Amino acid sequence: MIIERGEVVESVDGLAVVLVNRSSACEGCGARGACHTFGGGKDAKVSVENCVEAKAGDTVEIGIDEASLITASFIVYILPVIALLVGAGVGQFVSGYVNISEGGGAAFGGLLAMIASLLLIRFLNPVFEKYRSMRPKIIKVV
Repeated sequence: MIIERGEVVESVDGLAVVLVNRSSACEGCGARGACHTFGGGKDAKVSVENCVEAKAGDTVEIGIDEASLITASFIVYILPVIALLVGAGVGQFVSGYVNISEGGGAAFGGLLAMIASLLLIRFLNPVFEKYRSMRPKIIKVV
């Protein structure tokens, strides 16, 4: 299990928003630079399951199972790349039938498939949120 410390910002209906300082788990991650670029700074707000009834202002340890993190990472990062490659192949194949260049067909097909996969992931997000095992949770109040 990957464990981080943070401070509860808000707690409502069994869920809590925790402000986590990106530290130990982020150190070895190859995407940590992208997180700082797109996410703002050193801190991240994470919505977690509040099993211990922590209140705003409490310092807590949150955790997520490694298998859940790998599954979520695959869905978010690898699936769109697979869609891009398959879409490019299909676009290149179909380009011969619609009288456009192979390169143009591959580019269009790949882009279309990748965008479709990202929209599908976004659309299915509420379904993924129902899986409690994939959601980080508060382990204890420190």
